[in-house]
Amino acid sequence: MVSTNDVQRVVIVGGGVAGMAVACRLAQAGLAVTVLESTTLGAEATTRNQGWFHSGAWFARQQPDLARLCYESLQQTIQFAPNSFEPNQQGMYYLFSNPETDVTLWTRRWEEVGIPFEDVSPTEVSNAIPNLHTERIASAFLLPDRSFRSDLLLEVLASTARNCGAEIRTQAPVTSLIREGTTVNGVVVAGKEQILASRVVLAIGAFLNDFASELFSQTLGEGESYTPVIQKHQLMALQPSVCEVPFCVVDDEGFNHIPHHATSILGSLPARITHEPLDRTVDPEFSDKLWDKLSKYFHGIDRHRWKKPCEWAGTTLEMLSVDQVEPGITPTPTVINHRLEGQGFENLWSVFPGRSSLWACLAERAREQIIEDLDVEAIETSSPPWTT
Repeated sequence: MVSTNDVQRVVIVGGGVAGMAVACRLAQAGLAVTVLESTTLGAEATTRNQGWFHSGAWFARQQPDLARLCYESLQQTIQFAPNSFEPNQQGMYYLFSNPETDVTLWTRRWEEVGIPFEDVSPTEVSNAIPNLHTERIASAFLLPDRSFRSDLLLEVLASTARNCGAEIRTQAPVTSLIREGTTVNGVVVAGKEQILASRVVLAIGAFLNDFASELFSQTLGEGESYTPVIQKHQLMALQPSVCEVPFCVVDDEGFNHIPHHATSILGSLPARITHEPLDRTVDPEFSDKLWDKLSKYFHGIDRHRWKKPCEWAGTTLEMLSVDQVEPGITPTPTVINHRLEGQGFENLWSVFPGRSSLWACLAERAREQIIEDLDVEAIETSSPPWTT
């Protein structure tokens, strides 16, 4: 039981990569930190968590700052948790299917952002991706994107958080907030146990939808810097795998393939914006489109070769700047102080990584803002554990 006299305690709701990364940095700064996860660590990872660790190349044209963040996070993660990446992969193939696509619009931006890339010949692509219709590929590049397993990254983060002094509790569902008016003083676990805290941080991804109507204004703007946007994602997993390397067809709706051992996970970019926060229905038309693209790019694709594929869809709540609410814009790591945004709740924060691969950037932003808000002097000011 957490001491009710521990006024500087921070409770983090959600034991995924985002919550655990924030816990590491806050605990390292000398705060008493408790992480509460309703089931097991990482059990409710969002649909977005496909296992694609971006180099930033996909975002470089529209969002160069986000691309830089991605590449920096990739380097940090390779150093901090190298075993979380799928082994024996050189990188990801960015394929262009239309001969009229001006690939220099991409390559110039990759150079500007500082993302390394390699021009790859059709023969090299064919050797790397057997059965590929190379005649459908106009040009190809090798980028440092990787397939990674968020559960293995989470194990390293959890161990690091504990070493920094964080308390981590699983099977501890937060059922409500302890409130006096608009002031949040802690949380209630499993409907009975009260845990008092000076700050509560919600790191619960799609499940923040359950709180959305209470926390956020329903009208866009109203003087706020951010607005909640619900994005829907749908993926398909096939066994046996289509091939052993990741690829993305940049100019064909971002059709992509992320391999994990004997499994291929197929998707398309970008996500779709929806107004249904609990929409987890699989769209058959989207599934058919994935099969059509698979047949388009690979020889001998027979849909009946695979047993019933695993298909899933889900939503995640993200925070976008009010000038970025449009299709194709990817959220950046965002830390929300609800005293300033939404309905004006004191002591309540929400964190949004944008992508799980941006966990390190999210942790640093959360540390800086929450420490400043608490008006305390950090006990530990050293670099994050993933940069040493």
